[in-house]
Amino acid sequence: MRAIRRGILKKACFLFIAMTLLSTNAIGAEPPQWLYDAIKKENPNQLAYFVGIDRGCPFTKETLNQIVEGVFIRSRIKPLKEDVFVSGRIYLHLYVRCVPLKNNNPVFSARAYFGRLMPTPAVVFDYDFGNLGIGPTDYIQQKVKGYVEDAMTAYIKANFNF
Repeated sequence: MRAIRRGILKKACFLFIAMTLLSTNAIGAEPPQWLYDAIKKENPNQLAYFVGIDRGCPFTKETLNQIVEGVFIRSRIKPLKEDVFVSGRIYLHLYVRCVPLKNNNPVFSARAYFGRLMPTPAVVFDYDFGNLGIGPTDYIQQKVKGYVEDAMTAYIKANFNF
Protein backbone atom coordinates (compact mmCIF):
# COMPACT_ATOMS: atom_id res chain seq x y z
CA MET A 1 0.00 0.00 0.00
CA ARG A 2 2.85 2.40 0.83
CA ALA A 3 4.50 1.66 -2.50
CA ILE A 4 1.29 2.59 -4.33
CA ARG A 5 0.99 5.83 -2.37
CA ARG A 6 4.63 6.70 -3.10
CA GLY A 7 4.05 6.06 -6.80
CA ILE A 8 0.99 8.29 -6.87
CA LEU A 9 2.78 10.98 -4.88
CA LYS A 10 5.78 10.79 -7.24
CA LYS A 11 3.54 11.24 -10.29
CA ALA A 12 1.64 14.12 -8.67
CA CYS A 13 4.91 15.87 -7.76
CA PHE A 14 6.22 15.44 -11.30
CA LEU A 15 3.06 16.94 -12.77
CA PHE A 16 3.09 19.87 -10.35
CA ILE A 17 6.76 20.67 -11.01
CA ALA A 18 6.40 20.26 -14.76
CA MET A 19 3.32 22.49 -14.88
CA THR A 20 5.09 25.12 -12.82
CA LEU A 21 8.21 25.10 -14.99
CA LEU A 22 6.42 25.03 -18.31
CA SER A 23 3.84 27.67 -17.49
CA THR A 24 6.46 30.45 -17.67
CA ASN A 25 6.11 30.92 -21.43
CA ALA A 26 2.81 31.78 -23.02
CA ILE A 27 1.79 29.31 -25.70
CA GLY A 28 2.19 30.83 -29.14
CA ALA A 29 3.92 33.95 -27.82
CA GLU A 30 6.67 35.54 -29.85
CA PRO A 31 10.10 34.80 -28.35
CA PRO A 32 11.77 37.82 -26.75
CA GLN A 33 14.33 39.86 -28.68
CA TRP A 34 17.11 38.86 -26.30
CA LEU A 35 16.67 35.22 -27.40
CA TYR A 36 17.07 36.15 -31.07
CA ASP A 37 20.24 38.07 -30.17
CA ALA A 38 21.57 35.16 -28.08
CA ILE A 39 21.13 32.50 -30.78
CA LYS A 40 22.57 34.51 -33.67
CA LYS A 41 25.62 32.70 -35.11
CA GLU A 42 28.42 33.35 -37.59
CA ASN A 43 27.76 30.02 -39.32
CA PRO A 44 23.99 29.52 -39.07
CA ASN A 45 23.83 26.72 -41.67
CA GLN A 46 24.66 24.13 -39.01
CA LEU A 47 23.41 23.64 -35.48
CA ALA A 48 24.44 21.25 -32.74
CA TYR A 49 21.77 19.41 -30.79
CA PHE A 50 21.25 16.66 -28.29
CA VAL A 51 18.21 14.88 -26.95
CA GLY A 52 17.20 13.17 -23.75
CA ILE A 53 14.25 10.98 -22.88
CA ASP A 54 12.85 9.30 -19.77
CA ARG A 55 12.48 5.53 -19.59
CA GLY A 56 8.72 5.92 -19.15
CA CYS A 57 8.22 7.30 -22.66
CA PRO A 58 6.68 5.01 -25.30
CA PHE A 59 9.44 5.64 -27.86
CA THR A 60 13.25 5.81 -27.97
CA LYS A 61 16.02 8.38 -28.06
CA GLU A 62 16.64 7.37 -31.66
CA THR A 63 13.07 8.40 -32.53
CA LEU A 64 13.76 11.83 -31.01
CA ASN A 65 16.95 12.11 -33.05
CA GLN A 66 14.97 11.33 -36.21
CA ILE A 67 12.37 13.98 -35.35
CA VAL A 68 15.01 16.66 -34.72
CA GLU A 69 17.08 15.80 -37.78
CA GLY A 70 13.97 15.78 -39.97
CA VAL A 71 13.05 19.30 -38.84
CA PHE A 72 16.64 20.53 -39.26
CA ILE A 73 16.98 19.08 -42.77
CA ARG A 74 13.63 20.51 -43.89
CA SER A 75 14.87 23.85 -42.54
CA ARG A 76 18.11 23.41 -44.55
CA ILE A 77 20.20 23.38 -41.38
CA LYS A 78 22.94 20.76 -41.05
CA PRO A 79 22.37 18.83 -37.80
CA LEU A 80 25.45 18.29 -35.65
CA LYS A 81 24.23 15.37 -33.56
CA GLU A 82 25.45 15.60 -29.98
CA ASP A 83 28.35 17.76 -31.14
CA VAL A 84 27.77 20.41 -28.48
CA PHE A 85 31.05 20.13 -26.59
CA VAL A 86 32.83 23.00 -28.32
CA SER A 87 33.33 26.13 -26.24
CA GLY A 88 30.93 28.89 -27.24
CA ARG A 89 28.81 26.66 -29.49
CA ILE A 90 25.06 27.31 -29.66
CA TYR A 91 23.01 24.13 -29.39
CA LEU A 92 19.41 22.97 -29.18
CA HIS A 93 18.48 20.59 -26.36
CA LEU A 94 15.29 18.54 -26.49
CA TYR A 95 14.14 16.60 -23.45
CA VAL A 96 10.97 14.53 -23.09
CA ARG A 97 9.69 13.20 -19.78
CA CYS A 98 6.78 10.78 -19.51
CA VAL A 99 4.71 9.37 -16.68
CA PRO A 100 2.93 6.21 -17.81
CA LEU A 101 -0.56 5.82 -16.41
CA LYS A 102 -2.07 2.40 -15.90
CA ASN A 103 -4.58 1.63 -18.68
CA ASN A 104 -4.21 5.11 -20.16
CA ASN A 105 -2.01 7.31 -22.32
CA PRO A 106 1.12 8.75 -20.69
CA VAL A 107 1.38 12.28 -19.37
CA PHE A 108 4.36 14.02 -20.96
CA SER A 109 6.48 17.11 -20.64
CA ALA A 110 8.60 18.17 -23.60
CA ARG A 111 11.03 21.08 -23.73
CA ALA A 112 13.20 22.34 -26.54
CA TYR A 113 15.57 25.15 -25.63
CA PHE A 114 18.78 26.76 -26.78
CA GLY A 115 22.01 26.99 -24.87
CA ARG A 116 25.63 27.94 -25.35
CA LEU A 117 28.48 25.81 -24.10
CA MET A 118 30.89 27.81 -22.02
CA PRO A 119 33.87 26.17 -20.35
CA THR A 120 31.95 25.97 -17.06
CA PRO A 121 29.01 26.10 -16.75
CA ALA A 122 26.90 25.90 -19.88
CA VAL A 123 24.52 28.81 -20.37
CA VAL A 124 20.91 27.77 -20.91
CA PHE A 125 18.73 30.52 -22.29
CA ASP A 126 15.67 30.94 -20.10
CA TYR A 127 13.08 30.47 -22.82
CA ASP A 128 11.77 27.11 -23.96
CA PHE A 129 9.52 25.77 -26.65
CA GLY A 130 7.39 23.07 -25.08
CA ASN A 131 4.47 22.16 -22.89
CA LEU A 132 2.64 19.39 -21.07
CA GLY A 133 0.19 16.96 -22.53
CA ILE A 134 -1.37 13.56 -22.42
CA GLY A 135 -1.95 11.23 -25.32
CA PRO A 136 -0.86 8.26 -27.38
CA THR A 137 2.61 7.87 -28.86
CA ASP A 138 1.87 9.50 -32.22
CA TYR A 139 0.29 12.53 -30.50
CA ILE A 140 3.36 13.01 -28.28
CA GLN A 141 5.69 12.74 -31.27
CA GLN A 142 3.66 15.30 -33.24
CA LYS A 143 3.74 17.74 -30.31
CA VAL A 144 7.51 17.25 -29.89
CA LYS A 145 8.02 17.85 -33.62
CA GLY A 146 5.98 21.06 -33.32
CA TYR A 147 8.13 22.30 -30.43
CA VAL A 148 11.31 21.68 -32.43
CA GLU A 149 9.75 23.46 -35.44
CA ASP A 150 8.92 26.45 -33.22
CA ALA A 151 12.52 26.55 -31.98
CA MET A 152 13.86 26.32 -35.54
CA THR A 153 11.56 29.12 -36.66
CA ALA A 154 13.12 31.37 -34.00
CA TYR A 155 16.62 30.21 -35.01
CA ILE A 156 16.00 30.95 -38.69
CA LYS A 157 14.46 34.32 -37.90
CA ALA A 158 17.49 35.24 -35.75
CA ASN A 159 20.09 34.11 -38.28
CA PHE A 160 18.67 34.72 -41.74
CA ASN A 161 17.11 38.21 -41.37
CA PHE A 162 13.51 37.17 -42.04
